[in-house]
Amino acid sequence: MPTHADVNHWLDESGLDLIEKARERAVKFNQRYFRGPQILLVALESGLLDNALLRTGADPEEAVNWCAPTAEKSTTRYSGTTEPILEAASASDLVAKGRELERLLNEHDIVESMLSTGLGFVSNELRTAPFSVDEVFVEFAKTNPAIAESAADSKTSTSRPAPAGKAGKTFEDVLARYADNLSESVKTKDIDLTKTRMDRIRHIAGILGRLVRPNPMIIGDPGVGKTAVVEGLAAWSSTDEAPEWLKGCQIYSVSCSSLIAGASYRGQLEERLQQIIDAAIVRKDVILFLDEVHILGDPGSTGSSNLLGLFNPYLSRSAFRLIAATTTKDFEGKIRPNDAFVRRFEVVKIDEPTREETLEMLRMHLPRFEKHFGYSIEDEALNAVINNCERYLPSLRFPAKAISILDSAFQSVRDDRETGKKTDGPVTTETVLKVISRESGIPISRLSEMEHARLKGLQEYLESRVYDQKRATNAMTSAIQRLRLGLSDPARTKVSFIFVGPPGTGKTELAKAVAEYLMGSLRALVRFNMSEFQTPESYQRLVGPPPGYVGYDEGGELTNRLMENPYSVVLFDEIEKGAGRVFDVLLQVLSDGHLTDNHGRIVDCKNSVFVMTSNALADVEDCDDAGIREMLLQYRDPHNPHQQGPTFRREFVDRLEIIPFSRLSNDTLKRIAHREIDRVINQVATSEIITCSISVEDATMDWIISQIDSRTTGARSVQRLVEGTISRVISDSYIKGSIKSGGNYKLCVGDDGSLKIK
Repeated sequence: MPTHADVNHWLDESGLDLIEKARERAVKFNQRYFRGPQILLVALESGLLDNALLRTGADPEEAVNWCAPTAEKSTTRYSGTTEPILEAASASDLVAKGRELERLLNEHDIVESMLSTGLGFVSNELRTAPFSVDEVFVEFAKTNPAIAESAADSKTSTSRPAPAGKAGKTFEDVLARYADNLSESVKTKDIDLTKTRMDRIRHIAGILGRLVRPNPMIIGDPGVGKTAVVEGLAAWSSTDEAPEWLKGCQIYSVSCSSLIAGASYRGQLEERLQQIIDAAIVRKDVILFLDEVHILGDPGSTGSSNLLGLFNPYLSRSAFRLIAATTTKDFEGKIRPNDAFVRRFEVVKIDEPTREETLEMLRMHLPRFEKHFGYSIEDEALNAVINNCERYLPSLRFPAKAISILDSAFQSVRDDRETGKKTDGPVTTETVLKVISRESGIPISRLSEMEHARLKGLQEYLESRVYDQKRATNAMTSAIQRLRLGLSDPARTKVSFIFVGPPGTGKTELAKAVAEYLMGSLRALVRFNMSEFQTPESYQRLVGPPPGYVGYDEGGELTNRLMENPYSVVLFDEIEKGAGRVFDVLLQVLSDGHLTDNHGRIVDCKNSVFVMTSNALADVEDCDDAGIREMLLQYRDPHNPHQQGPTFRREFVDRLEIIPFSRLSNDTLKRIAHREIDRVINQVATSEIITCSISVEDATMDWIISQIDSRTTGARSVQRLVEGTISRVISDSYIKGSIKSGGNYKLCVGDDGSLKIK
């Protein structure tokens, strides 16, 4: 907050004299502070306003008689000996006035501020004046000697020197220190405006030409090209097609991170911001571009802790033009709560470009890469950048991820050339796959495998994971092949199933197998247990709670995961336990192929596989599709006596492909037992703690399998059986010291009929 001493740096001789006489009047009144009434009283008594008062028909003497008692009682009495000082609010307003005019203030400027803005007066004090404040202001402003001088100076110079107390630093110095001239730097980039988003550029240019709020706020996800759009605007401003209000303008980019760097205290940062604002006000040809503007915001704060508030008084009167940029998430969390700041802007949303647009952008950048590295790239490799980035780097955005992979691919060829592995370019598809494998963590063998070969082997892989469910694996394989070959409806979610049947038959395992086969790991599986979504408000976990609720800034669990990875397998376990509002959310996914989260962002769901499992129908293996649908429509949750109507609505069931699972036969359960036993033995062999070899005799295997009978239901029961026999015996033997690391042992059946290790 500016002080009395700070004000003196912005006053000329007449202004200093007026403030000094007002201070003396405060001494006479025994006041600790002085403000507008004392200053106006001195101006009236000196006759400074006489001509203006007389021209409006007012009586100067009557004005003095009105102002004197107001000044005497305007502040509290003070019995101390400290000299009176100018009230802090009045001091701040005068400093702001000096910065706005960019010159020293004279006595006319001070009085004008009081008459035009009520500087130094409280709410109703000026309303009781015996003259028209507005009319007196108009007449008085005509006599200000600084107006003619200011007009003359503006004709001879486009920029003014800094006022006294600024160490002679010019505005060009300030801009050079804290900002980069984009208008100059883009001249070396050879930007092809036909391959940029001219619709967004023209929109931003139109906002900059407005009389009110000429300030665009650019928002978008990281990497979608917000800065590139501003660079395109800077390049376009120097062309003949640019509008008149944009021609000749210089766009200066201010990095908020660089601005904060080295500022040891808040006042230093405020001073830097103020210097930049002052420079933009004086240099009318300057447009500021404030990147990462959220760094200056303090969510929910409107006080001194919010640096964005420094811009408000200047933006409110359009003193300069400002382009701000931030991410969608940071805009919602850190910028939107600052309503006074947001009101000064027009929001411009930058969406992620399409594959075709990104390919054009890559072609625009190619000459720079080829010139820098000295070799070219094959057309097939360029297409591989787009295709594989979209599939294997879904958490990043076009065009940034494609440009990054392209750059890394060129560098990879240069690295191979330096190490003697390769003598020359060009960049090939193999190079691109190697780079994407490194960035995504997916083995290159899986990336380079032909798509049709992978789809051909899907059926066999699923059957190796889920036994004795031929009908289910066939249906899933067919659906995945349609998805990969683009034969599904492009306007809807392409693959959506409901797995019905008794528990322990492989419903969840099949969803896991699809995720692992398509994406190489379970990272692509998004799983929700519907027993956690039984309350009416629990659906908010999927798309995010509304504004004002805890977790609003974090978004929804489902929408966040799909934004990070649009190629996912989404599993809703035991869907019949979900509340009705959960079905409303899923209905939007199945119908439209997208979701809208609590921030209004549209999340694409068309490339994800949606699987719902249900134990509601136990015996469906002999039923056809129509019969199973009818059974689902009639199902009511027996554990929910308050349920009104069936659990599943027709519009929901009709959008799903139903896959029935049959009960597992004893032979299948024995196959599962063999697999689980092998798994436990392999775990022991590779364990970092035990690390020993254990073999299982045939008689022992037969004994374990004999424990499985018709009363055992499902694969989970088999898993529990193996865990409760083999795993328990191994762990007990190791604790007792019967087995040691590095040894060879046999698992056999003892004379007492129990398992033992020898």
